[in-house]
Amino acid sequence: MGKKWLSLLLSMVMMVIVIPAVIYGADGEQEDVKVLKKPEQAIDAIHRKKSSLKSKKRNLLSKEQNREEVERRIIFKSDKAPQNTYGAVNVFYYEAGKYFILEYNSAKKAKEAVKKLEKDYPRALVLQDKVVSLDETVKALKQESVSANKDKSAKDMPKTKPSDNNGKGEVPTPFDGWKALGLDKLKQDAKDWDGGVTVGVIDSGINKKHPWFKTRLDRENSINFAADSDDKNAYDDPPNVASSGHGTHVSGIIAKGTPDQVKIIAIRVFDITGSSSIMTITMAVDYAREKKIPVLNMSLGHPGPTKKEKAFMNESLQKSLQEGTVMCVASGNEFTDVTHSFPASNGITMAIGSMEPKKGTAPEDEDYIKSDFSNNGKLLDFVAPGRNIESAHVKNVDGKPDDYEYTCIMSGTSMATPYMASEAAMVKWKHPEYNQWDVYATFQDYAKDIGPEGKDDDTGYGYVDFRNYAKDDEFQGKRYQGISAGLSLNKSMDDVNKPIKLDAKVTKGDGKLTFASTDTECVQIRDDMMIIKGAGDCEIIATVSETEKYKETQRNIKIHVEKGTQSIKVSKSRFEKKLGDKTFAVKAKVTVGDGKLEFVANENDVLDVNTEGKVRIKGTGTAEVFAIAGNTRNYNRCVSSPIRITVAKKDKNSLGQVKGFVVKPLKGKKVTGKWKKVKGASGYQISYSVKKGKLLPLKATKKTVILLRNSKFKKGKTYYFAVRAYKVIHGKKIYGKYCKIQKVKMRK
Repeated sequence: MGKKWLSLLLSMVMMVIVIPAVIYGADGEQEDVKVLKKPEQAIDAIHRKKSSLKSKKRNLLSKEQNREEVERRIIFKSDKAPQNTYGAVNVFYYEAGKYFILEYNSAKKAKEAVKKLEKDYPRALVLQDKVVSLDETVKALKQESVSANKDKSAKDMPKTKPSDNNGKGEVPTPFDGWKALGLDKLKQDAKDWDGGVTVGVIDSGINKKHPWFKTRLDRENSINFAADSDDKNAYDDPPNVASSGHGTHVSGIIAKGTPDQVKIIAIRVFDITGSSSIMTITMAVDYAREKKIPVLNMSLGHPGPTKKEKAFMNESLQKSLQEGTVMCVASGNEFTDVTHSFPASNGITMAIGSMEPKKGTAPEDEDYIKSDFSNNGKLLDFVAPGRNIESAHVKNVDGKPDDYEYTCIMSGTSMATPYMASEAAMVKWKHPEYNQWDVYATFQDYAKDIGPEGKDDDTGYGYVDFRNYAKDDEFQGKRYQGISAGLSLNKSMDDVNKPIKLDAKVTKGDGKLTFASTDTECVQIRDDMMIIKGAGDCEIIATVSETEKYKETQRNIKIHVEKGTQSIKVSKSRFEKKLGDKTFAVKAKVTVGDGKLEFVANENDVLDVNTEGKVRIKGTGTAEVFAIAGNTRNYNRCVSSPIRITVAKKDKNSLGQVKGFVVKPLKGKKVTGKWKKVKGASGYQISYSVKKGKLLPLKATKKTVILLRNSKFKKGKTYYFAVRAYKVIHGKKIYGKYCKIQKVKMRK
């Protein structure tokens, strides 16, 4: 690869980034940066132009090969471009996300580059792309998945295994979730509404041939982002693969529960192995925003993301939120806290759990409970039907035409989420000006509790009954108010005592917004500002007061304040000593933080140091002493840069340093000086300088008191003086060290 200069275009599109003249790639060669303006261009570059990595048959990359392919990519986001990519074979700048994409020959090389880039750019966001698997999303539903056809005729019904349906070996009775939520009635009521609305489904694709989608699928804007095909139009959801027709089933729930004016844009991110990646899913969110899709359905989850992965994905989700997108996300099927499933846990999206009819009751009894697999916790917002949901499927019955209405039954929060997306679509259709939190307030207006009154950890606010939503203008009673605010904020003690404006406002309603902290030792409130006071976790309660038309409405904002980073300043970092020298002290101070300072040494055979910094020399060699600020409630432990101490053997002929040197100016360009006697010295050399730098010999003497007169001295000028001892050995003078330099201004 020859030398190439950084593209001029890149410098034009990255006004805030300081661009180096060159970026160095593999083998230290200069690398051209390719600019990718849109998400579909980025996907084209990182997926579709790598057909050499694929089998002739679509899909036959193994999961291990997929993981290797994904993890050889690095995301680099900073206000500075990387000057050295440490071996990247391709460098892209993704304009929509404002970050670099660095590609390497292997995942191992990418991992090594991450460490080096993190060291070079400690404030940059540097992360290796990671696989997101559909296996986590469909964990619960696979146990209960069973095929069923439109008319349920026995001859068309595939046989079930004892392991299906929790070992019952029978087809479960489908739960009519549309009827439970009143969507069947609203669908009829809204069939003549003007206009329309679109729902984006980020998933495994869609069965294009299924009759449910004939008039509902936006084929022009549906797209494939998965890595298993070179064709951007290959967004179809193929049968008999790991993705299990997941996207088709999800889309079918939306299609069946809404009128024809509600269109679906399928954004396929999971390939046939059921694999996607953090970057691919984030680009799908970017694409939906680019296409101005008002409602997003994300029946997916990423367990245990790192802080950097969260920050990376949240930035795109936050942009969509600010543009008015409503994002419904599955809470997860692990029967654990929602905090373990991302992006449901980020406070930017609506986290949806699963409900089902209570055992022994009929659906028309409207007696519902939380599904046992559904995740729970304070971040759960609402529940919707999620167990035994019958919807469109990718598989067809042998001998049936392609447009046969083949369905299957699945369970999971993945199924509950599109019910809520359907309801969100109906609200956005009626009120396109609403943002997500206005839609959220509308859901609260129509929510029905199935747990303790109010919001609870198992079912959130309950399910949203929309059977009368067509007559929303005739709504009786006070409504909930819309509060635009994220549900979680991460700060650190690096922000201590700095007023931080709370990004919250009333977007629907006319009440007064106030804030309160649940722990003033962590966060204090001053009007609409929060002030970090200590590390830990607390909540800020945003409250909009009750008015004539609206209910009092609250939103709890989770605040996590990480411990801060302490800073230690060392007074002197190098010492040179002789064996036998007296005890001396090293000094340092904590400039940021509140940790107790102590000193430790790494070589006990050279010296001892006590916790206060007193050093006692024991032997020759080099040792390092460190100042340590201890761990506290608010700050992490910090270790200083090393204080290097070198101890050499004492030379028999060496002389001590002159001490007590005092020099004073006299009239007539004269100077007098005196100092203490040095043991073993033959005499002393006095030197001077017109600047505090190199000393010039002035006079030698055997006395410790001297009168100096020099015709070069000028009245009123400043001079610098020092003295050192010497010893004559075999006719040669051996000098000791100069004393501390003294400054003298000559008399006028």
